[in-house]
Amino acid sequence: MSAPVPDSSLAMPKYVRSWLGDRPSTVLDHGFGPRKVGPEWWQRELAGHTLSQSVSTFDHDGEERLTRSDLFRLGATAVQPDADDDAILTFLWHVLAWGTDGGQRGNRQRIAAFADPDGRERNLALLRAALEAAAVGDPRAAYSTLIRPGRAAIRGLGPAFFTKVLYFASEGTSGTRCLILDARVAGNLYAAGWTSLPHRGNNFTYNWFTTTYGAYCELLQRWAGEATQKRNTAIWPDEIERALFEGPAA
Repeated sequence: MSAPVPDSSLAMPKYVRSWLGDRPSTVLDHGFGPRKVGPEWWQRELAGHTLSQSVSTFDHDGEERLTRSDLFRLGATAVQPDADDDAILTFLWHVLAWGTDGGQRGNRQRIAAFADPDGRERNLALLRAALEAAAVGDPRAAYSTLIRPGRAAIRGLGPAFFTKVLYFASEGTSGTRCLILDARVAGNLYAAGWTSLPHRGNNFTYNWFTTTYGAYCELLQRWAGEATQKRNTAIWPDEIERALFEGPAA
């Protein structure tokens, strides 16, 4: 079975255009307050596993929030060659806190994958290798490090979440940046014409092929380049990802 990739003529949906051109507002400031981030929840759970890291919100003009800009900053530290385990795990917990939007669904399992002494060293090595690939702009290598046939390489950390980690580790890369691919983005790409994307009914949650993920990142980079030329101003691929996540207006 060949990996689903988009048709080379697939065009960016028209509704995406209204999201473009103001990355500081639509992307960098996209975040949540303490109620959704759950610092107290994370403190209890991490302490229960004798893990020393914590999750925090940050001051944004007097308002405590955890935003994409904060996660890019934590990611920049985590991808440094001398980054220690604490920096990598602190980055991971913050991405998961932001990504679960207050529900913390599945996060106990993800914490346990790194708290278990037998799995900790292996899983940290996998995560470190994936972050290194993301930082140099190699989405396929980054994705393939964390996926296995029919499952995630790290228990509980499937593509919908680990692509968030890869994305926040790839800011500033000179290569192809990693981007978030979850069920909402995939569903809206399908509606836009990428009909080979696998799904079950209306469920687009899937362990995508590595080739499919790489093609997705390249597609949004192409769309961003085309939009940049038309507007004569820099458009970023994650502006398009944010628009695809939100979808067309009802």
